[in-house]
Amino acid sequence: MADPQHWKPTREQAQGWRKRYEQNIKGRPLGDFAEAFWSQVDRGSDDACWEWRGGVDRDGYGRFRNPLGRRAHRYSLALSLGEPLPKGAVVRHACDNPPCVNPAHLSIGTDRDNFVDMIRHNRQAWSLTHCPHGHLFDEANTYIRPSTGGRECRACWKRKRSNSKEAA
Repeated sequence: MADPQHWKPTREQAQGWRKRYEQNIKGRPLGDFAEAFWSQVDRGSDDACWEWRGGVDRDGYGRFRNPLGRRAHRYSLALSLGEPLPKGAVVRHACDNPPCVNPAHLSIGTDRDNFVDMIRHNRQAWSLTHCPHGHLFDEANTYIRPSTGGRECRACWKRKRSNSKEAA
């Protein structure tokens, strides 16, 4: 029997779970999930951020399985509008707070609008001086990915590589 800490589903199991998810969630009305959604929200005043208390993804956005996908702020805006979001729509935060799901802080925009917001609020990656783990981005500690030109902290990159070699 496999070690429970290292158990990974087979491809067939994963496909079965996805199929059941799509049968149980896709196509259902948005309102079917509202009670479960709002139970995970810490509502404050109308103008304050309403923090998502459920799980979050690596970018800090709330995760919530619903007919529209998995990001909680997208579901919140669709609920307030009373209809699904337009295809390809980007949901923008006026508050710059990823876990916020207050519909008053959310608006529909384009990728370009989101990019302009990123520049205006100085959130672009090249303005960061430290990696998420606190290591300084300097010449000695910055790895430039040849495939994308993106940068990564060498200390974190080395740790990630050594962990993947140990797992293999």
